Amino acid sequence: MTKRIAIFSTVHVPLVTPAFGAKAIATIDHVTHGRAGLNIVCGWNQAEFDLHGVTIDPETRYDHGLEWFQIWSKLLEGGPEFDWDGRFFKLKRLQTDPVSVQRPRPPVMSAGFSPKGRDFAARAADVLFLNVTELDQVPALLADVSAQMDRYRRTISVFTMGHVVCRATRAEAEEYFHYFAEEMADTEGQDYYRGARGATVPGAGAPIARPFENRFTRTGAGRFAGGYPGAYPFVGSPDDVAEEMARMSAAGLAGCTVAFVDYLKEIPFFVAEVLPRLERLGLRGKG
Repeated sequence: MTKRIAIFSTVHVPLVTPAFGAKAIATIDHVTHGRAGLNIVCGWNQAEFDLHGVTIDPETRYDHGLEWFQIWSKLLEGGPEFDWDGRFFKLKRLQTDPVSVQRPRPPVMSAGFSPKGRDFAARAADVLFLNVTELDQVPALLADVSAQMDRYRRTISVFTMGHVVCRATRAEAEEYFHYFAEEMADTEGQDYYRGARGATVPGAGAPIARPFENRFTRTGAGRFAGGYPGAYPFVGSPDDVAEEMARMSAAGLAGCTVAFVDYLKEIPFFVAEVLPRLERLGLRGKG
C-alpha cells in the first residue's frame, strides 16, 4: 500500500535478547523490502517491568543497552558464528541468516533526555528523540547533542514529539484544547506519569529539569494533559500549524511525531489542509 513509509519496531532491552532482536528485525526488513527500523528502549518505568519479574538498574541500564546494541549489530553484519563474553551477556554460537536487507543494519532510533541517554544515542542511534515544549529550548539541546556526537565522530538526526489540535480557526482550536486538556484533564494519570517519570533527570552536576509545561499549560497547577507530557503543542488554524512546523525545522530539528485526540476525525482535515501548506513551505515533497 505504501512505497516510502518505514516501520519501526520497539524493543525493550531487559526483555528481549539481542539474538531474537536481530532475527526479528532481519525478517521484518525482508518483508518490507528494506524499510524496517528499530527503536531501542533501555527501560525506565519499573512498575511496567514488575509484570515480567525484571529489575531495572538506573545506573547501568544504558550500559546494558549499548552491549545489547553491539551484539545485535554484529549479528546483522553477517559472517561466521561467534561467542560473546561481556558484562551483561554470556552468549554462544551467535549467528543470524538471512541478515538484513539494509546494510550494515536497519536504522536505530532512541529517545533519551538524560546525559547518559544522549550518550547512548550518540554511540548507537541514527535518530534521537528529545523532549521539546518551547522552541527556545532547541539551540542548547542541539549544541549538547552535537558535542556528544563529536566525541564519537558521528552525526545524528534529532526529532521531537508533538500533538496537534488543528481547526478552521485558531479560536476553535484553542477552545477545544482547553476543553480536553483542562476541563477534561485526567489528573490522576498525570500525577502517576510525573511521579514515575520524574520532573528532573540526573546530570553530571545539578539535576536537569525535564520540560513538561508549554505555553498553554504553564499556568495554574502546571497541568500537562494536552497531549503526551513533554511534547510540543501545535494548536491553531492550518496556517498556524504549518508555520509553527516551519519554525521548528528552521530551529534545526529534523522531524517531529504528530498525535491527535481523535485520529479518524482529525487526520483527514490535517492531510487536506496542513500537508499542502507544508509542501508550499518546502518542508515535504508532494504526494
